[in-house]
Amino acid sequence: MPFKPSSIQEFENMLKKKRVVLALYYREKEHHSIYIRRLAESLKSNIEPSIPILLVDVDRLEEVCNRYGVASVPRLQLFLDGNVVWEQLGVLGTISADKEAIRFGIRESLRKQGYSLKDLGIRVYF
Repeated sequence: MPFKPSSIQEFENMLKKKRVVLALYYREKEHHSIYIRRLAESLKSNIEPSIPILLVDVDRLEEVCNRYGVASVPRLQLFLDGNVVWEQLGVLGTISADKEAIRFGIRESLRKQGYSLKDLGIRVYF
């Protein structure tokens, strides 16, 4: 299940605990929040538990946004060893299109860092 950190400490603890983490940033009061939550729920069967999903409400966790350069939402960030290695600003508008973009982003960003999914023991099912 996607995890909603309630503090920067919870957010960063997850980054320390898992090598690869996907963060989805949204603003609860805006229309895209429903779509982001649906996307996260849809993704969980594809990537969790190998890649945890963090749902970050930017109004509640401004410190996280400031630290990781999140100025606008919706935004997706993939972390490897605590560092952002891939980012997508905005969404494509359909769950299937966004899942394909995320799949590509995960594979290519890890490849650019010299890793494959297999190297990291990650199983994703798209």
